[in-house]
Amino acid sequence: MQRFMHKLHLNGIFIIIKFQKMKHIVFYAILLACVTFAGCELGNEDETVLENYEAKDFIDEFSVVQKRTLNTSNLPDTVITSKGSKFIIQPGTFTKNGNPITGDFAVEIKEIHQRSEIIFNLTNTNHVSGKPLLSDGFFHINATQNGENLDKTLANPVRVEMKTNTDRGYSQLWQAAGEAGNDDDSFAWEQEQDGTDNKQNFLEGQGVFMFDIGKLGWFNCDIYWEDTAPKTTVTVNIGGMTGSIASLLQDKGGLYVFFCAKGDNVVAQFYSKSGPNSIKSYDDSMPIGKEGKIFVVMFHKGKFYYGMLNITISADMSVTVNVSENTKDFIQQQIAALDNFN
Repeated sequence: MQRFMHKLHLNGIFIIIKFQKMKHIVFYAILLACVTFAGCELGNEDETVLENYEAKDFIDEFSVVQKRTLNTSNLPDTVITSKGSKFIIQPGTFTKNGNPITGDFAVEIKEIHQRSEIIFNLTNTNHVSGKPLLSDGFFHINATQNGENLDKTLANPVRVEMKTNTDRGYSQLWQAAGEAGNDDDSFAWEQEQDGTDNKQNFLEGQGVFMFDIGKLGWFNCDIYWEDTAPKTTVTVNIGGMTGSIASLLQDKGGLYVFFCAKGDNVVAQFYSKSGPNSIKSYDDSMPIGKEGKIFVVMFHKGKFYYGMLNITISADMSVTVNVSENTKDFIQQQIAALDNFN
């Protein structure tokens, strides 16, 4: 939800005072003082709200969650997202504390395909090994009843037919590694454990990957990016500020350092602190010769910081990105522009 500073415009009161008789001046002066005091109080309240704006607020404001209410008596049913992906839900799929649910329940899906969507959700395409992944699209799925989360493990699998723009005939299925609030773990992907065949079927002529999931959470269709290219480590020296590196799903910290690959759906996030104002990629993970942007953004007590640098990855690369305070709207525009970085 966007937050705005509210200001009271008092010109009308000044005009009234100007044209009233002298005996009314005292009354309007008192009224003016009261309104001015109220306006100051309102401003202070909004300033407090802005001071509390952090990374999770940014996600709430700019990411998109699609929600649909279903009823157990109407299953099987299919949830179709705005991007055309299908989630086919069978009877008896959802439970609460191990017991099958009945009646209305809600399915919430956040579907991510473009580089801007990856960053608006402050996620990435990192593998737990440190290798960047090339994403064919990913999503988060959750289910609730009466505002409470249902069991993460599903009694019956959900069939997913996820839309993709790739012409490659296969992808691999990954799941988010770890849970939010787990120490200072960073967001990354690991091999999905429930499927017997990690390579997903590509439905020719329909442009979708088809697979089953056995639990709720984050899932990603990816392959390794430039897996055979020689690799190096990239160090980013941040000029102008410092901050706490963001952890898994924005549970801690507000400093984000991304590498966005030119022409490829790759958003690698740098997590490893290498000095007081330096952050590096995973060791020997970045392919030499590839072009991209280093994109730095930070949220701290209602202030927004941004820096960007175009690079071509070279051996043992070390660059400096100057970061300065900017507006939320400007940062939003810069993130959106990444979709045209080809």
